[in-house]
Amino acid sequence: MSKTKHPIPEGWKEVKVNELAKICTGDKDTQNKIDDGQYPFFVRSQNIERINSFSFDGEAVLTSGDGVGVGKIYHYIKGKFDYHQRVYNIHSFNHDVCGKWFFFVFKSRFPKRVFSMSAKGSVDSVRMEMISDMKIKIPELPEQKAIAQVLTNFDEGIDLISCKIDLLKKRKKGLMKQLLTGKTRLKGFSGEWKEVRLGDVFSFIGGYAFKSSDAIEKGARWLKIANVGIHSIVWNDCSFLPENFIELYPNYVLKKDDIVVALTRPILSDMLKIARIKIIDSGALLNQRVGKIHCNKKIDKLYLYYVLKLVRIVFNINRMLTGTDPPNLSNKDLHFVKTSIPTDTDEQKAIAQVLTDADEQIELYEQKLKKVQKQKKYLLNKLVTGEIRLPEFAPSVSYSLDSSLNEGALGKAPLNEGGCLGETGGSYEA
Repeated sequence: MSKTKHPIPEGWKEVKVNELAKICTGDKDTQNKIDDGQYPFFVRSQNIERINSFSFDGEAVLTSGDGVGVGKIYHYIKGKFDYHQRVYNIHSFNHDVCGKWFFFVFKSRFPKRVFSMSAKGSVDSVRMEMISDMKIKIPELPEQKAIAQVLTNFDEGIDLISCKIDLLKKRKKGLMKQLLTGKTRLKGFSGEWKEVRLGDVFSFIGGYAFKSSDAIEKGARWLKIANVGIHSIVWNDCSFLPENFIELYPNYVLKKDDIVVALTRPILSDMLKIARIKIIDSGALLNQRVGKIHCNKKIDKLYLYYVLKLVRIVFNINRMLTGTDPPNLSNKDLHFVKTSIPTDTDEQKAIAQVLTDADEQIELYEQKLKKVQKQKKYLLNKLVTGEIRLPEFAPSVSYSLDSSLNEGALGKAPLNEGGCLGETGGSYEA
């Protein structure tokens, strides 16, 4: 069934890209890059290199012409830069075209055009006519500028939240280094720390060898090794077992705050595949080659969770497993890894709480980031096609931008009769 084509909004027109701007490609190769060069150098990657030459000075929208970045990489710039021979430069916009608006339109619409022109679902290269003959809907210049400003505000808000997340992660990393080594002590604690072998304070309880033939389409979630990610449970590939297995195998039912570790190939990118079970994960059945942590009275489980995330602990585990194929982590291996811990479990719990608070703050901002990214994506697709109009460019406004966004993220933006956003200006405050 063909997709319904939205009509051209009142006051807009449909034109080809080559009627709005000029298009060309660069003449450099990736090997021409120079570390710490004076000018930006755009190659077929999201990463912007540096170079000491420039072949263009002005406003431009750039996209990769071949490679893995086809239909995925877009840049907007004003100023001097150089670019790869297989990077397209869309420039010299007509006097009635806002370059930043075009950037958002092109970034939104071009991927669909690229992949619709390939039967195999991927494209090896972009031809000039794929860009020049692409049709887009264009409003008057004032509306273009207003749309660009709204979307720019969202991008700035996304950048602010992303920076905040980075700062919080760095702060937490510093806290771990200080608190988990005893270099910094929490107020009220001055007791002894003691070196222990990990195998003397905890062990792994392996999961059950459920059969593939037990799997059903819907039921109790089956937590396999693939579901244990870096510090989180990942349900992208979800399998299920019969609900009555929860009663049949109660010792393998996971509960909130259980800690699980991948026992085969346990380290990825120098990080341990360990995760804390959250409420949404509880009730899952533990499969073999995934270990649940069982602690004795000498160590707090949540404190141990953070210890096992320390770089030096992961390094020592990795060094111990080097040379084995596949690398398998077992209880006997734990006796070869040492660390110092407070002998007072109350101090352990206090440290774990500080780090948990830090994690929760990071998670809060990550959720906020996802929400704003979803809102921006919704607006991007609607504003550049005219399906939603900004209030100053359409009559009978009755809803605010914020209320449109709240439900818009779910695909149910409340619009007025003219398909318009509401009266507020569209800025985002991080």
